[in-house]
Amino acid sequence: MREILILVVAGSLTGAFLLRPDEQPTAQTVVNMPPEDLFRSLSPLYAEIERKSRIIQTVTGRPPVPVAFKFARVEGEMLSMSGTAGFRTVGVKAWIEGAQQPGQSVLKVQFEPASLLQKSGERDPHVALRKILQQTAYQFAPGKRITALFGGSAD
Repeated sequence: MREILILVVAGSLTGAFLLRPDEQPTAQTVVNMPPEDLFRSLSPLYAEIERKSRIIQTVTGRPPVPVAFKFARVEGEMLSMSGTAGFRTVGVKAWIEGAQQPGQSVLKVQFEPASLLQKSGERDPHVALRKILQQTAYQFAPGKRITALFGGSAD
């Protein structure tokens, strides 16, 4: 009985990181790549940002405000990253599912705020997500502002 309860609680917690009914993706697209390959292609970018966030204190805004990052992952299905500076939280959450066609994936992305997709300058959510992650990873340097997520200038 106790083992069943533990499994139910663990399953509930895992489900909390997946797409909830009140969470609608900002955008979705079909990617010509199997789900496991798409996950493997995005995972290192999330991991690099997570690793750097533990070592380097980053800032945003004027005057500079420290950014606190949170990360979540469900292997092969979901990657999530958010940053909070003061009262503002921004982030990206990506869900990866199999598509109807073999060798393709459905990528659903929640950009927070939704305007983050437009600010990226990209129409394709996959390209926008990759661009935001690459720029965020690049901007992780001591004292450098994280403009890929928060906007503004990096100087």
